Amino acid sequence: MAIKLVVFDIAGTTVKDDHDVSKAFQAALKKSNYEVPLELINPLMGYEKNLAIKQILRLHEHNDAKITTELVTKIHKEFVSQMIEHYKTAPGIEPLPNVEETFAALRTQGIQVGINTGFSRDIADTIVNRLQWFERG
Repeated sequence: MAIKLVVFDIAGTTVKDDHDVSKAFQAALKKSNYEVPLELINPLMGYEKNLAIKQILRLHEHNDAKITTELVTKIHKEFVSQMIEHYKTAPGIEPLPNVEETFAALRTQGIQVGINTGFSRDIADTIVNRLQWFERG
């Protein structure tokens, strides 16, 4: 059976990430008065973001009743805002070495290339737009 599609992750797999995602989580949590070291955030970066927020809060909040949908939503919105601003403006947003060449090599073999991520669509779109991946094929 021939390979028809290859799907890649974004942050840290196809796009350079110097713990920027973890730092945005940290900043979003801090805005809600939760001081969380990166060492506790980093292991949860592959998780769906609302689940990651709940897991982090459970490490710091002794009363589960305080971990409300409203709190998780507030932190998530701040995280999304931080990430969009970061990917729009930060220097050094670039594909990892050989990523674009790999995409091109796959396409020349008739294999479609896709990306998948735990990011919300607006963050993913910001990254793809910044790197001009649609315009460059």
